[in-house]
Amino acid sequence: MTVVVCEGVRRDWAVKRRSAVIAWLPNTGDDWRYNSVSFKTSCETCMQHVGVPVVMESAVARILDDLEQRGGLKGSDVANIVNVSRPTVSRWKSGKASPPLATQTIIADLRYVVDRLSDFYTPSETRLWLHAKHPLLNNERAIDLIITDRTQEVLAVIERLDAGAYI
Repeated sequence: MTVVVCEGVRRDWAVKRRSAVIAWLPNTGDDWRYNSVSFKTSCETCMQHVGVPVVMESAVARILDDLEQRGGLKGSDVANIVNVSRPTVSRWKSGKASPPLATQTIIADLRYVVDRLSDFYTPSETRLWLHAKHPLLNNERAIDLIITDRTQEVLAVIERLDAGAYI
């Protein structure tokens, strides 16, 4: 096992494998993980110097994870919603690619709606709610309104849910 340490890093912080794929652990500063082993480095340049590919978790990846956990939406659901392939969504999740701004807007709106719905429903119920036709949405699906930039109409119905006016 090769240990690589640069001048600017404490000696007990190290990159442990030359060929490892390192994943950034969000919200933990300079913690890195390879398989289930955690270790530290603050020098991304050193890791690139020894040929370690660095994959950083993006904001889009965190949103996609949140959509899955709180909204029950899998990568295939998101792919269908934004009209891309499942492998494209997988690349967004892994940080290898980023969606265009218009798609990021749809994903962000979807996350906001899912966040609001999570106050009332389980993830599987949220997924169903998004894909079902609603009388208060003129028998349209919430997901279709979000795609066509009519998120405010969906949020108005959720506000009614919050007020107890429609269940």
